[in-house]
Amino acid sequence: MLFTDARFAIFFILCFAVYWLLSRNNHRHYFLLVMSYLFYAAWDYRFLTLIIYATAVAYVASMLLVKAQDAKRRRRILFVAVGLELVSLFFFKYLGFVFESISAIAGVLFQAPELPIPDILLPVGISFFTFQAISYIVDVGRGDTRASSNPLDVALYIAFFPQLVAGPIVRSTDFMPQLAETKTLNWDGFIHGAAVFLLGFCYKAAIADNLALVVDPVFTDPAEWSRLSLWVAALAFHSQIYFDFAGYSWMAIGVALMLGFELPRNFNYPYIARNIRDFWQRWHISLSSWLRDYLYIPLGGSRNGWSRFVFAAMVTMILGGIWHGASWNFVLWGLLHGLAIVIFRFRAHIPLLGGRPWGVFAGIAMTQIWVFMLWIPFRADTLGDTTFIISKMFGFGLSLGERGYPVWMLLIVLLPVLVDVMAGAKVERLRRMRPGTPFVYGVVAGAAFALMLVLLPLDSSPFIYFRF
Repeated sequence: MLFTDARFAIFFILCFAVYWLLSRNNHRHYFLLVMSYLFYAAWDYRFLTLIIYATAVAYVASMLLVKAQDAKRRRRILFVAVGLELVSLFFFKYLGFVFESISAIAGVLFQAPELPIPDILLPVGISFFTFQAISYIVDVGRGDTRASSNPLDVALYIAFFPQLVAGPIVRSTDFMPQLAETKTLNWDGFIHGAAVFLLGFCYKAAIADNLALVVDPVFTDPAEWSRLSLWVAALAFHSQIYFDFAGYSWMAIGVALMLGFELPRNFNYPYIARNIRDFWQRWHISLSSWLRDYLYIPLGGSRNGWSRFVFAAMVTMILGGIWHGASWNFVLWGLLHGLAIVIFRFRAHIPLLGGRPWGVFAGIAMTQIWVFMLWIPFRADTLGDTTFIISKMFGFGLSLGERGYPVWMLLIVLLPVLVDVMAGAKVERLRRMRPGTPFVYGVVAGAAFALMLVLLPLDSSPFIYFRF
């Protein structure tokens, strides 16, 4: 059930109406939990058991942590509970990749026959709700959040439908206190949520889905396309991935606001980042901060010498890459981003980098070129496709395909990002706008929605991050 589908509109209208008609907080929470499970069941009801499993492990672990007084026992509980959460993620997302890799290595080294690769269906959103369950367990173990004695509160935190399948990843320290608040329906909050949802709808349906029409044919069969077309498609994906995922995040935040909940911001104009560290503070903020707090810092961070920093940064970014998908492309993507972070950290000691007054624009340009090039392995199907596309883009002796885009498409695919960056401050003001009357807002919103309907492609594309 996509946010851009008519089915979701019907689902949310029903959910919104009944939710605010209920007067007691606990009744609203039970109703939201049921609707969240129905929302996920619309994808595949069989995988509801995975969410219930993740919830049960998190709840039982939190109760055991509350009772455990000995530090060693608490560490054992944390280790086992986090391991149990990761078991289902590994089985469904990475088992096939492990078999495939072992088979390939054995074939090269020992000429062994190919192993049968298990065909396992990937449950939508498993990475997101698994990470939320882990964060709840760790936060309770650290004492950052109080363990809830009500398992249904834990279940709602993990399964809350606006961000269930593609984030933002919400911390228990941010969400659980909101369950204790008595919420009232007010026009101002509804308008704010609707405006944010409308912005996300525009990002996704009017921009990202149209860019997908340019990207998908080229990356499906890159050998058929000209060198210019590969540049067009790569630049188009550079825009598409941002508007697709930022669009989902804004829509999720907007839906939650209309129900009285606040979710964390997930993007902050990452394509104006001045350096690679700044980029990761602006891109997929909820994942970046999660990896920082639950992986990078526990591994040693930057306060235990340069060798520990290099180890922590590289492990964090490689695992961050693998989080996105079970593929060597994502390993490469994470590895190279980790390398960029290490280089940035020690730039003063690197020839041609240290001590030079690069300036803001040079920093932005260098960062965005690096980010742009690494979107190619992120989007390509295999490492072979990645190598082929980059080689062909730079003209390394490969034959050219017959199909092609005109040169003016280069500007068209970059235009949405340029407009978004230049209009950023005004968009921020519009997002916080409080119209004077419902009628005025209705007219403005209706006109904006009608314009977007004109721009919509005939078929909407699934959100890219549903794969993760």
